[in-house]
Amino acid sequence: AIEAAGAAGHVFVAAAGNASKDNDATPDYPSSYALDNIVSVAATTNQDQLAYFSNFGATSVDIGAPGYDIASTYRNPQTGADDYWWNSGTSMAAPHVAGVVALLQHQDPLLSPAELIDVLIRSARPTQALAGLTVAGGVLNADNALRRVYPDPVDPPPPPPPPSIPAAPADLNAVDSGNGSALLTWTAVEHATYYLVEREERRRNGRRTGGTWYEVAASVAVGDTESFEDATGPHDYLYFRIASGNEFGNSVMSDWVHVVVSDPSGDDGGGGGPGRCHPKKGC
Repeated sequence: AIEAAGAAGHVFVAAAGNASKDNDATPDYPSSYALDNIVSVAATTNQDQLAYFSNFGATSVDIGAPGYDIASTYRNPQTGADDYWWNSGTSMAAPHVAGVVALLQHQDPLLSPAELIDVLIRSARPTQALAGLTVAGGVLNADNALRRVYPDPVDPPPPPPPPSIPAAPADLNAVDSGNGSALLTWTAVEHATYYLVEREERRRNGRRTGGTWYEVAASVAVGDTESFEDATGPHDYLYFRIASGNEFGNSVMSDWVHVVVSDPSGDDGGGGGPGRCHPKKGC
């Protein structure tokens, strides 16, 4: 089906996969099919590093694109509302490439899929972190790609001044409240009308086991202390981060903060330490 689509002029943009593996040695499908209309995409961070989860391949993965902490459409499972949220993966990187492919096809509809992919690879911005890990050895660059197809584009007029999107709070703090919940505090920022709080539950090794997010209405003046209590319950590895927003959009997320929420009952855990109950021996 992909080959037939290629014969009709279709470029198939495929995520390289999220198993931190070399696709040259262990192919990942459909990105590893040997077809000249497939472009395989790795995920990069905002520091031009290969994302820790991203697959790679000196001959099987074509190019990198932003795929870490990307804001995209999201359906809130708690409320059923359509919203935006952050996610990471090569599936977040591939749409960036698909968008540039569409721009190139609009600029020159006669380019074949193989020619389009060649333009993407040759126009990539080189990065040391991707050298030897992708065919292009660099990150997708829309401007470079378009200029290879149309060398002298007319520059558009400058955009209007951006709206006042607030900055993320810089001092998020999380402490054990003593009653089985985490108390979050931060300094209210200018222009914020709400805050987005993300919670992650992790294992000792750092692997995510669960999480959710909350929208908290701004309730105090700029410079005063906002607070929010998360009643998740006792947990050794809770992590929180925060963004702020208003009618014009959201800020980036802050850094993660870690908190240990203790068991307020004080059970000794059957020898397992304060607040822990042995799964067989009980408390």
